[in-house]
Amino acid sequence: VPTPQNGLTEWVTYSGKVASYTAPTFTLVTGDGHTISAELGNIRYVEQLGLALQVGDQVSAMGFWDTNGGLALKSLTLEETGQTFVLRDDLGRPLWAGGKGQGGH
Repeated sequence: VPTPQNGLTEWVTYSGKVASYTAPTFTLVTGDGHTISAELGNIRYVEQLGLALQVGDQVSAMGFWDTNGGLALKSLTLEETGQTFVLRDDLGRPLWAGGKGQGGH
């Protein structure tokens, strides 16, 4: 059984508004006022998915707290359109790192 990456212990989901965005990291302000630093990951991959995140977007972000304290995203949903962009698999492995059997290095 493969082991989860980067200290993945559980998936968490936050909804809120994008307060700032400097690729590949954005700041999410939740409905209850919490500020979360969220990481999209490989920006080329994000662009290939067609994700054009904007300040002010209402989003729902699912991820896990990685070892450097940011929220590493598994998926991001744009509330306005309902589009979901998947960035990691169920073990937290980045989808841009290759595929099964390629080592991901």
